[in-house]
Amino acid sequence: MSTKLDMRETDDALIIRAVWKLSLPLRILRIAAELAVGAWVVESFWRGPYPVLAVAAAVSAAIFLVKDVRKVWNGSDVTLTVTQENITSEGLGDNHYSPSSMNRLGCDLTYDAGNGSEDDPYPSGLYTGHTCLLPELTELQTMQIMTAIYARFPDTGTESPVVEDGKTSELISLNLGRTS
Repeated sequence: MSTKLDMRETDDALIIRAVWKLSLPLRILRIAAELAVGAWVVESFWRGPYPVLAVAAAVSAAIFLVKDVRKVWNGSDVTLTVTQENITSEGLGDNHYSPSSMNRLGCDLTYDAGNGSEDDPYPSGLYTGHTCLLPELTELQTMQIMTAIYARFPDTGTESPVVEDGKTSELISLNLGRTS
């Protein structure tokens, strides 16, 4: 159940793809369990005093089941693209992941060990603030990704871009740090 990473560099970007899937037997087992629970709910309503609720329960269960079955079957497939200007995350993830794009300079990258429980429903992975950029990662995988991003774009998470000699651009920093 581990996430497979594919990191590659182009002339102007660092592209990281994270793919996570349950093994085939676990996917089939989870889908079968969800179908059994859905059938039990519908059958319980059918035998109750209001069989019309069984139809409503069946429709509701079908809608949620189809969505969840698709998610379980497809797994998570998210691509993170880091360029000189932006960090863009796009693809399919769990319910608490959504595609995003933001200015790279304002992104403080961190690892969150979210456990998916009711208290902490977010997945583990690479975050900036409360935004999940790559879900379903281990801490080691996240650190590898952060190292690659900071090696290629060392000014990530700062307020000003770094110019060639390693100093902050005076134009963008408004020269506020200079004393002379």
